[in-house]
Amino acid sequence: MNILWFNWRDIKNPEAGGAEVYTHEIAKRLAEKGYSITLFTSKFGGCKEEEIIDGVRVVRDGGRYTVYRKAKEFYKRNRNSFDLVIDEINTKPFHTPKFVNNCKIVALIHQLAREFWFYETPFPINLIGYYILENRWLKNYVNIPTITVSNSTKKDLENLGFRKIFVVHNGLNVEPVNRIPEKAEKPTIIFVGRMKRAKKPQDVIEAFKIVKKEIRNAQLWMVGDGYLRKKLESKAKDVKFFGYVDKRTKDELVKKACSQPALSLLLSISGPNKCYVKQPIKLTAKITIQSGEWVNITSIKLVIERGSKWKRYRTNTHKPNTQCCSS
Repeated sequence: MNILWFNWRDIKNPEAGGAEVYTHEIAKRLAEKGYSITLFTSKFGGCKEEEIIDGVRVVRDGGRYTVYRKAKEFYKRNRNSFDLVIDEINTKPFHTPKFVNNCKIVALIHQLAREFWFYETPFPINLIGYYILENRWLKNYVNIPTITVSNSTKKDLENLGFRKIFVVHNGLNVEPVNRIPEKAEKPTIIFVGRMKRAKKPQDVIEAFKIVKKEIRNAQLWMVGDGYLRKKLESKAKDVKFFGYVDKRTKDELVKKACSQPALSLLLSISGPNKCYVKQPIKLTAKITIQSGEWVNITSIKLVIERGSKWKRYRTNTHKPNTQCCSS
């Protein structure tokens, strides 16, 4: 089977993230099983226009915004060469249902954009995207077989009318340690990810300030690169920034740390000052926030800082997209 895979980035792109790792790991395994895989993606500085990576043919053309038009042109030139097209959707889809007409289509969606429109997109495009574009774009895919990586995104897609959804969870290719690793001398929290608004590194640094009041010798390691790094470094003099590191170095740093920032993984932000609790959080010896509660972010901060009286409110009418803080 000949498969054409559309994605806006590939594994060698400097801006590649978890979605590109997922794509590459699955594509190379399909290639090992005898499938012919062509990944069409965007160009980046110093890249080759075409190369083979782990058995996957990678074709690059267009930039961040023009890759969608270039993908359509590539398909039209090679429409008889493929049996299946995979349309990987990262905010903006490739709109394959509108021009692929002689082979099957499968959509791949890691999560809906939703709140991400406000993290990375300027006004007024963010409002248009959030309230109009995403729902309008995705309506073209409701009858297309769709793969996603979590049950929460599956529910989001079902709410949009998707009928054929398959969950393929993210895999893990790390080897378990045979003993507890030696930890750093000081209590150490580590953040691993790109330094961009959507990943909330600034929130981790703000939370660390609260930790420092209780654990004065605690330290925070920030691992990763991105456009926010220089700004964060200039403001957080007591935080150590490692920049981009290879996988081996990253694994060694994670082993030495005491924990990764837990609060951002347990909370799903929904609006300026409220969030939905995905797992129970123990704030103090006497206060535990239960899963399924809506909470006031300011109240959490005051409880941790000053022991203020706990305030919360509940609702059973709506749950936010619980993917927005989990990656």
